[in-house]
Amino acid sequence: MTFQESPDYRSLLDDQVPYIVRLERVSDRQTKIGEALEWVFAIYDSTTGTAVLKPDDKPLTISRITSPATGPKTRTRRFIESLLGTELSKAQLRSLLQSGTLAGRLKDRKALAFIEFEEGDDGGVWPRINELQKLDSEKPPAMPAAPARSYEEVFGDEDGNPSPTPTPAASPPPPPTTGGESDLEDLPF
Repeated sequence: MTFQESPDYRSLLDDQVPYIVRLERVSDRQTKIGEALEWVFAIYDSTTGTAVLKPDDKPLTISRITSPATGPKTRTRRFIESLLGTELSKAQLRSLLQSGTLAGRLKDRKALAFIEFEEGDDGGVWPRINELQKLDSEKPPAMPAAPARSYEEVFGDEDGNPSPTPTPAASPPPPPTTGGESDLEDLPF
């Protein structure tokens, strides 16, 4: 079995702050234990709304595999409800699943997520999304805004001398919105 090398995700992500995630796709996937759903999320800074970039300047995405089960306590159901921004009755969920449009209705929806790190079979450390929360467009997530620091501020000048303490940065713009309640008007229930 060949593994791809794990980038240094800990330098890109902070497991103590929430991120905005946008669903790029959800698709059926066959795993060694049976049918599953693969969720692929693009990751955004929740204070600026900008995409988190990998060292190659491509947007960072994180995949998550879940069971296709949608009972009240399943991760799949919690993902669906968080992305839609509302709890669904059993009948509403059944209607959405039977319509065959789940992937299309959830694509590009946003939610809030905390990133956790997990050691992979390859010994690398990989980011993981365990839970999503409804993105409340009316109040941004509570978290301290850390100003960006230059290379010299972090590592000092070329001789290793620390640079002077930076002045505080201006307040970041509010996080992007999900579009409000009108997003739910096109659902079949």
